[in-house]
Amino acid sequence: MRKILVRILIWFVVLVLLLAGAIVAGTILLKDRLIAYGIEAINNELNAPVNVDGIHFSLINTFPYASIVLDNVTVMSPEQGFKRKGFRHTQADTLLSVRKLSLSFNIRKLLDNELELNSMKISDGRIFILIDGRGNDNFHVIKQKTEKSDGIPMQVKLEHLGISDCMIQISNLYKGNGIEWYMPDFDIEGKLDNNRYEISTKGDIALQWFEANGIEIVPLAPTRIKMDLSATNDTLLIRKGQLSSKGINIGVSGTVLLTKDTYVDLALRGDKIEVANALRYFTLATQEKPVVRSSGLVGFNATVKGKFSNMSSPKIVANFGLDNATIEYPKLDLKLNSVSLKGVFNNGGYSNSPKSYVSISGIDVTSGQSRLSGSVRIDNLKQPHINTSLNIDGQLGEWNHLIFSGRADKLAGRATGTLKGSGPIDVNKAFDLKAFLRLNPRCQLKLQQASYTNGSNITLTGVDGAATLNGSALTISSTSGRLSNIPVTFSGSIGNLLKAVAEPYPTMDIRGSLSTNAFDYQQIEPLFAKSDGEPSKITYKVDLMASTKGFSYKKFRADNISGRLRYAGDNIDVDGLKFNALDGSADVRVAYRSGKHRELACKGSVTSIDINQMFSTFDNFGQTTVTNENIEGRLSSNFTLLLPFAGDSADVRNMDFDGRLKIANGRLHGLEALNSVADFTRIDEFRDLRFSTLTNDMTISGGTVTIPKMDVACNACDVAVAGTQKFTGDYEYHITLILSDFMRGKAKRLQQTTPYGIVEDDGGNHTSLYLVATRTGDKTKVKFDKVELKQQLRNELQQQKKEVKQILNREFGLFKKDTTIKTEEKSTTPPPASGFVIEWDDDEE
Repeated sequence: MRKILVRILIWFVVLVLLLAGAIVAGTILLKDRLIAYGIEAINNELNAPVNVDGIHFSLINTFPYASIVLDNVTVMSPEQGFKRKGFRHTQADTLLSVRKLSLSFNIRKLLDNELELNSMKISDGRIFILIDGRGNDNFHVIKQKTEKSDGIPMQVKLEHLGISDCMIQISNLYKGNGIEWYMPDFDIEGKLDNNRYEISTKGDIALQWFEANGIEIVPLAPTRIKMDLSATNDTLLIRKGQLSSKGINIGVSGTVLLTKDTYVDLALRGDKIEVANALRYFTLATQEKPVVRSSGLVGFNATVKGKFSNMSSPKIVANFGLDNATIEYPKLDLKLNSVSLKGVFNNGGYSNSPKSYVSISGIDVTSGQSRLSGSVRIDNLKQPHINTSLNIDGQLGEWNHLIFSGRADKLAGRATGTLKGSGPIDVNKAFDLKAFLRLNPRCQLKLQQASYTNGSNITLTGVDGAATLNGSALTISSTSGRLSNIPVTFSGSIGNLLKAVAEPYPTMDIRGSLSTNAFDYQQIEPLFAKSDGEPSKITYKVDLMASTKGFSYKKFRADNISGRLRYAGDNIDVDGLKFNALDGSADVRVAYRSGKHRELACKGSVTSIDINQMFSTFDNFGQTTVTNENIEGRLSSNFTLLLPFAGDSADVRNMDFDGRLKIANGRLHGLEALNSVADFTRIDEFRDLRFSTLTNDMTISGGTVTIPKMDVACNACDVAVAGTQKFTGDYEYHITLILSDFMRGKAKRLQQTTPYGIVEDDGGNHTSLYLVATRTGDKTKVKFDKVELKQQLRNELQQQKKEVKQILNREFGLFKKDTTIKTEEKSTTPPPASGFVIEWDDDEE
């Protein structure tokens, strides 16, 4: 027994040595043949340049197969027909670049001078499958069968394909899509030489990025692929396939027809996929990735059916749903809670189809205290056009970062209503207010306790009412609130509202009717204030029919005010301004300029206002000569006024006034000028002068009041007055006293004869006395007005001459050429037959 075992052991050693010797001999015999045949076969099969740095032969490591290992194999893209420019993330001049390519051949076939490829392994490879913008590709490098080859043909009967550390990229400029994946360790097993064969796969595929319709998407987790396949030479049946990643499981089934054109008919299904994990496959390729938090689930059913080629894509239809998800986007400061929706994706039958769309219905989203619900549809995914219909119930303050994008403007309050919009969108840009405006939004809103501030001088609070947004214009009906803490009610429109906020559109156009309670100017003064910081780029244009119960500015008070208010920039204009003030009424047009040189311009009329109250209210217009202690009466006037401002106060010393005045029940008392006249004439009634009605023109300019000559019937006597009064206190008044009535009772006290003979009879049973009262500095003086007397005598003499000429012309026909006299028209009736006519020669003298 022992001898038998020793013999068996000896024969085994001999057999091993013989086998080893045979392998070594076979290696020596087959090496040169395999290398020669392999290189020749590769060159015969391909019509593209191939570069190989080194070739190694192995029989032991791959026994019972003979193998050659090619180092640093490079296959170039064709130079003819294929355009290499325009590709990103790729080397367009290269089809394949592999550090090590192992090819295993059947030894028995090789001994019969035949090549049969049974196995292939690629290590550290880069494969670029490219299609240019005209549909030409770089991978048709295998020679056509019609081409004759003098070499040994190579038969491909793969049973194993191994891939490790390999990247494959497909980029199609014609269809605008692409994909890249990485295979760290992937194996395909099967009998590929039969008419039908089974294939199994094992390993991981990591998707690097893919691009569709101009949108580049980068997944953040590797995908593991498992397949249960059955195939023929032209048909691939996927009985059961599974793509799995962290938190994602997608089932795949269907067929792929591998004829001249490739046709696919696949079904994909994903259930209960965590939203956070799903979004790893839908994250835009940006440097800042949004932080996504989710407790919701997403699911989908999709079909992929149709022709797949360089220039066409199969039709993809996917139904998807999202339930109770939470999504947060820090870049937009946006957090969406309880997100639920259902939708359909359809690529329209081929890539970049105008018929492609995404339709989302049953939207229900909560963000903070705001809620949106409704539907959205996006058509033509290459040039997207969106249609929205949403129900809104939200807190305006939660939308500030979206509407104003970091500006000082702030919204607050609650808004409920509906929003509809339709227009183009740019998925490569952030969705901001400008993008929202391109959707031509139409919105019906109800506002509750809403507020707005532009960060400087415009403040609206407590707004309640209804509003309609049409594009950028907002229409408001019977909405109440507080403007700068003034209760207001507004109905009208705000044109360019959103355009002005979005910038660079500059003007917000406000029209309608506005009513307020009583308010003080100090409450609205901030509206005209200039901010110390960067000025707001929004300007306002206002045209309102406005009314208020009352207005006050310092001592001035007005009630029942109404008019048409226009405001633009630094200017306020009010047409048809009517109000009650100073115990009277006014109807004026007002223009207020609040710029660097502030001024107030008025034109209109006042009726029966209290003069004493007026002087008191306006601080006696900055002068002390005539004050509220000296004057009484009721003033009515048609006038124009230009009143400049110095700082916060009206500069009455530099105002301009021109008007027709009527003063009823007037009284002047305690005036220095009248006291001086009383002292001079010894008529004490001038110290307290009263009159029933006074009518005259008056101008004020440069601090000087100018009064043309006027007749006044007063308690002292009838007088005529003209003169000037300066705000400094200087004055000059020309006074004509009509003394006839006065002298009937006081002739003894007033001497008709004066040292100067100034008292004279005017020929109409009236007696006139001409005086001039002046003040210069601290000196006052009353004297006889010789200049006025001479002018009066001159006027009377001219009148007498005129009357004489008139008589001579009428009686004797003289002075016919004198245009200063009136000639009576001669009667066209002939004289009586019994009368006579005296004719005079014409005489110019």
